[in-house]
Amino acid sequence: MRLYQTILVAAICLGAGNAHAGIVIDDFNNFATPITSPAKALSWGGGWEIDADRYDPDPVTYPGQGTYLETGLPNVLGGSRYSEVYNQVSATNANIEVDNGGFDTSAGPSTWLIAILTYDANGSGLNLNATHGTKITVTETSADFYAGGKDTVYSVTLVDGSDAADTVSKTFSSLVNNPSMPADHDFLFSSYTGLDLTDIDKIIVTLETSYAQDSSFGSIHSDVPEPATLSLLALGGLALLRRRRK
Repeated sequence: MRLYQTILVAAICLGAGNAHAGIVIDDFNNFATPITSPAKALSWGGGWEIDADRYDPDPVTYPGQGTYLETGLPNVLGGSRYSEVYNQVSATNANIEVDNGGFDTSAGPSTWLIAILTYDANGSGLNLNATHGTKITVTETSADFYAGGKDTVYSVTLVDGSDAADTVSKTFSSLVNNPSMPADHDFLFSSYTGLDLTDIDKIIVTLETSYAQDSSFGSIHSDVPEPATLSLLALGGLALLRRRRK
């Protein structure tokens, strides 16, 4: 088999070996423990839990409440995960956790929460070229509504190298057994405006729940190819071009 054919076959096989045929932003199989702060936090062999211990209607005005920064995570895009949880009604019964390959949110019967996950290589920037793909997918594995009363909103914000940002949101009714939940929630790059999609430095996933909603997420991923796949495809293209010139 000729060299260019070998390279192209290797690229195809590498892509086929990835269940999502692209990069994994977070599969929640990596975590840092034990947690030493904030005070209302638990950690165990399979993950961690953080409680929101006060009413925080505006996470910009009240930074640092119910937050946890993890670094050195090998299977998380950029190697870091910054997690935040904000209780929107009362001082109890709202928490987030990473638990054995899943990210869980839980709000008590009298409250709802906002959970925020930020991926930015711990401030260094992801340098992600999103034009090589079409979307980011948030895979929701379960969603239970015990009280309802407000819609659920899931959002993905992209920030480019110049700090320009845009957000795409999806809103779901809080009806019990909503057929749209759980599901793979796709956020198309074509829906974002005013950004340099060749240089995405930060990805922010925001989960705004209904009252008493418990949800679980299995992964956040994109169809942007892994760097190794892109390199193999580029080499294959060069080899093919060289063959045609002969």
